[in-house]
Amino acid sequence: MKFEVEITREHYYDYNIFVSDKLSQEINKNKIVIVLGSIILFLLFLYFFSLYREYEHICKSNFKYVAVNFVILLCLLTTYYFLSNLYSKLFIKYSVKDNGITLGKVEMEISETGIHERKTHSKFFHSWEIIQNLESSEICYYLVIENSRAIILPKDQINQGVLDMLNERV
Repeated sequence: MKFEVEITREHYYDYNIFVSDKLSQEINKNKIVIVLGSIILFLLFLYFFSLYREYEHICKSNFKYVAVNFVILLCLLTTYYFLSNLYSKLFIKYSVKDNGITLGKVEMEISETGIHERKTHSKFFHSWEIIQNLESSEICYYLVIENSRAIILPKDQINQGVLDMLNERV
C-alpha cells in the first residue's frame, strides 16, 4: 500500500519534543544516575549525622561551626542539582538527531517486508523487525525504531486503512 505525507516544521518540532521526552524517561531509568544519586544522598545523610554529633559537643551559644557546615552542605546540594541538570540537557542535546528527516513530501510504501520511504534525495527501508511500536502525540503518529529515532506520520494525512495495517504489523 502506497501513500504520501508531507512533513512540515510543525511535525518536525513535535518529533523533537517526542524524542526529548523519550530520552528524559531514559535518563530517569539510567542505572548509573540512580546509583550516583543514591551514593550522594547516603553521603549527605552521613554529613548530617556528623553535623548533629558535632552540634551536641559544641556549646549551644556557638553557632559558627554549624553555620559553616550548613553553607558547605548548601553548596554541595546546589552543585549536585546543577550538574545533574547539565548532564540531562547535554545528553538530550547530543542524542536528538534528525536521522535523515527532511521537510517536504515523503512517499511511503508498506509491504510484507517493511516500510520503504522515498524522499527527494534519499531512500530508506525499515524492516518490521526493527520497528519497536506505534506511538502517538497530539498531531503525529510515530513508528519508533529506537529511543532517538522514529518515522513521522502526520495524523491528518493518514487514513484509517493505513493505521489498521500498521497496528497489525507492529
